[in-house]
Amino acid sequence: MAFTLSTLNQVSSGKNTLAPTMWSYETTDTMATVLASGYFANAQDGVGGAGRFKVGDVIYLSTLDEYDFGRVLTTDPMDVKRITSDASYVVYTAGVMAWTGSGTQKALNVSGLASTDVVVASIQTKPTEAAYLVEAHCQQNAILFELSAANTSNDAEIAYVAYKYRPE
Repeated sequence: MAFTLSTLNQVSSGKNTLAPTMWSYETTDTMATVLASGYFANAQDGVGGAGRFKVGDVIYLSTLDEYDFGRVLTTDPMDVKRITSDASYVVYTAGVMAWTGSGTQKALNVSGLASTDVVVASIQTKPTEAAYLVEAHCQQNAILFELSAANTSNDAEIAYVAYKYRPE
């Protein structure tokens, strides 16, 4: 088969355009087919003239025969390789943060995190105020979360998983 856009989903991104974006992709193709050169070439088309992927993006691959993470190595031509072949991300910490304070940003101290690490986050309990999660990203020893509106009722809960980058 070929790449299907309908089963590609963006999981996270941030304001920092240099930070990797997390994606998920599901297919009935085998992992070998998905990792073949050019498989994701069509994914680069059709987003306001710019490609979806950038070098360093991480893709969770769910294929017919296995699950694994891939990393975008080049975008022209499109080349995705298993992270485990030259580096990896491992779960470092996970949990639920209860929002305190009335602002739009909240930092969660996590010793050992770096800006090269990745976090995936979502609202577990939505705030009384009409707000959505604008971004979540790792920085030195912390995860920074941002809501679209101040959570003055302090009732939001943010679920997160932080992945630590481990180079080869």
